[in-house]
Amino acid sequence: MLTQWDGVHKILGIAPDLTNAEAQFLWAAFVYSTWSGGMTVEQGQGFAAFGMVYHGAMAMFGGVFRGWGVRVRSRVRNTPRIATQRPPRPGSLNNAQARQWYLDQLSGIRGRIDTTRSLEQQARQAHGMRNQIRTQTRNAMSDRGLAEALNRTDPHSTWGEIVNRYAGKGYSGDALWRAIIDSSARSRPSVNQSLGLP
Repeated sequence: MLTQWDGVHKILGIAPDLTNAEAQFLWAAFVYSTWSGGMTVEQGQGFAAFGMVYHGAMAMFGGVFRGWGVRVRSRVRNTPRIATQRPPRPGSLNNAQARQWYLDQLSGIRGRIDTTRSLEQQARQAHGMRNQIRTQTRNAMSDRGLAEALNRTDPHSTWGEIVNRYAGKGYSGDALWRAIIDSSARSRPSVNQSLGLP
């Protein structure tokens, strides 16, 4: 039988150039050997062989794996987000504050659209963002009576409704999708003025 120290010395003697991850694995083997009272020569050789195989594999393919990981993380970071910041707490904003938060969110819609998609898909994104922002704004209003009234009198437009509205104005093709994108990031000046906002 080898003692735990003999086992570690034998492993490190065979594969001294281990990475941190490999060393952690071998340390686990050391802890196991300490808990169990020792390890056989065969166990020590087995742990050493695993360490050397793992080390060789990472030397050959580690760059590929790391490169793939970078690409995945980059795609995640570049995915458009629906909101620029966490929505306010329900019922936490007065009417002017809610409107200002709404305007701030609308101003960021263009920057969150995935411009690698077709114009139609970009228009769908912008339309969806606007509807979500409207919902978040109304949920944040402390004037619940007004918020509920707006849900009844000014409900969200469906995708079909917004397409038909601008098609009825003579838009078609890419011009139609651009008009929907523009309108999604635009607010009504009359409402802003009524609340003393520019």
